[in-house]
Amino acid sequence: MNNLGTWLESLGLGDYAGIFAENAIDEEVLPDLTDADLKELGIPLGHRKKLLKAIGALGGAGANGAISTALTPGARSPPHLPETEASLAAWKRMPGERRPVTMLFADITGSTALTEELDSEETHDLLYGATRLMCQAVESNRGTVCRFMGDGVMAMFGAPLANEHHAVNACEAALEMQDRIRAYAKRLGGGGDGELKIRVGLHSGEVVVLKVGEGDKAEYDASGPVVPIAARMEQAAAPGEIYLTDATRSLAAAQIDVEALEPVRVKGISKPLPIFVLRDVRSREEGMLPERLTPFVGRRAEIAQFTSLLDAVLNGGYGQSVYVRGEPGIGKTRLTEEFARLAIARGFVCHKGLVLDFGVGKGHEAIRALVRSLLDIPLRSDESERNTAADSAVQSGLLKLDQRVYLNDLLDLPQPVELRTLYDAMDNAKRNRGKQQVVADLVTVCAAGRPLILLIEDVHWAQPLTLAHLANLAVKVGNCPAILVMTSRIERDPLDASWRSATGNASLMTMDLGPLRKEESEVLASGLTDVADVWVRQCIERAEGNPLFLEQLLRTAEEHAQSAVPDSIRSLVLARMDRLPVVDRQALQAASVIGQRFALDALRHITDQQDYDCRTLVGNQLVRTEGEDFLFAHALIQEGVYSSLVK
Repeated sequence: MNNLGTWLESLGLGDYAGIFAENAIDEEVLPDLTDADLKELGIPLGHRKKLLKAIGALGGAGANGAISTALTPGARSPPHLPETEASLAAWKRMPGERRPVTMLFADITGSTALTEELDSEETHDLLYGATRLMCQAVESNRGTVCRFMGDGVMAMFGAPLANEHHAVNACEAALEMQDRIRAYAKRLGGGGDGELKIRVGLHSGEVVVLKVGEGDKAEYDASGPVVPIAARMEQAAAPGEIYLTDATRSLAAAQIDVEALEPVRVKGISKPLPIFVLRDVRSREEGMLPERLTPFVGRRAEIAQFTSLLDAVLNGGYGQSVYVRGEPGIGKTRLTEEFARLAIARGFVCHKGLVLDFGVGKGHEAIRALVRSLLDIPLRSDESERNTAADSAVQSGLLKLDQRVYLNDLLDLPQPVELRTLYDAMDNAKRNRGKQQVVADLVTVCAAGRPLILLIEDVHWAQPLTLAHLANLAVKVGNCPAILVMTSRIERDPLDASWRSATGNASLMTMDLGPLRKEESEVLASGLTDVADVWVRQCIERAEGNPLFLEQLLRTAEEHAQSAVPDSIRSLVLARMDRLPVVDRQALQAASVIGQRFALDALRHITDQQDYDCRTLVGNQLVRTEGEDFLFAHALIQEGVYSSLVK
């Protein structure tokens, strides 16, 4: 079995060693395995094909002596290639990558009984309609559908493009699935025991993600122990419910409401697994309540600057914009939360907007969120509440009557008949100018009552229309008692010379955040954990002054080995890697194998790109120059990238 495990590792399929052992599959049984056998073990299609091809290459059925020899460690590479060349060839073929993800399984309960009296075409229409809605819920929440399973689907979040919010996205997709299926069942007219319902299971952890096909025809599959556990959560779930493991709950804890259930036993897991029922997903703003914030430490210079700005606004009645930049996890959000706290204590009113990295985000795009906040509209308002607030804004004089058509758009309200013709007749430029004016007027009028602080986070994801709104706001806050605070990553800074010109070169205070000092990291650590001092010191050293990295290392210290990189950090690092062009992405992975420090000629040799330079990697703040060599910008970036490679 040791030889068999080594052989599976050489194929990049080492995660199946436990499944083979559990089912008593040894060298004698191996040649007799069929596709149906592997499918029953829960192995996805791409990996089944790979295994069957590799089994055939070992010598054929019954040739146990040949198989035994082929499975020994010395026989892992093709005879015509040295071990290193074979490994590099496999890497360039990109057979798969290790990724932290959240897996989702969903299926229709009692589908056989539901379709008992239907013919094949009617059954197809009913099940296809339901699975299509499930897939739409997955894709609208950044998920990837891996496969259909009759009356259900398997999906993953966090791959093929990494995303640090994969657990929250999966929870949102599961809830949206249930909502869509309930509406679908209502349209079908079902009820009682025959009502169409689905059950959903979620589990988070590391999988090997395999890409099958190229271009538009590319599909993705996932394998590893995480997959069957997620499937087991689905099988355990009651109709209409969503079950998740503690791994998913802990990753999404700040934004989800759950109810604990009795632990369940899962085949292959020695101890019963704690499980939870998902009840609700809160917005990111709700997840950042003061009691959930990490302790605030350091940043004395930035606080002093901002305090002086507050005094100037209160004394002079004129505001300005503040731009906070820094690498992911460096503390931009935490600093702006402290800015908001200080401003509120001085009588300011705070309004927030978050730029999402995948578009509008169901009506909560930054500018729309800001407008709702200015009009005191709850985050989870329905159309009736938004309509009432819009009426009130016009009647109270906050906005003019002819601006209602633009306000309807900003609040995602349907245009009434008398305004629809007018709105349809406008070109996009006029509509956008009208909406910018509405936002600016709201800020000006509201600031006349009480000074405002406007927080817009993650401007590096902003689209041109959002940037145009922000340029207009930067001009407006210079003429009223309001402060516009924006955050961005340096690597994708969109506030270039063109944007600044659009503001008429309005005053902009820029703050570039660096790492925390060691003593500041020690203060932060002391407020987060009771882990023994030796753990704290090791985590502080590894975090290198990055507050988010330190927090995640400390929170997972008891669950992971010291050398492991928490999934939250890995997702953050891999999300940055995934946005690189292919050549730079492979170069970064190759560099991670060389180590924290690497020479350019060594990197060129390994990647076989003799003219490669590291400008893109440096420009994206992933590596930096160090004399004649290069150094990863952070040790955990190197470790996170390295962790994506199959062995």
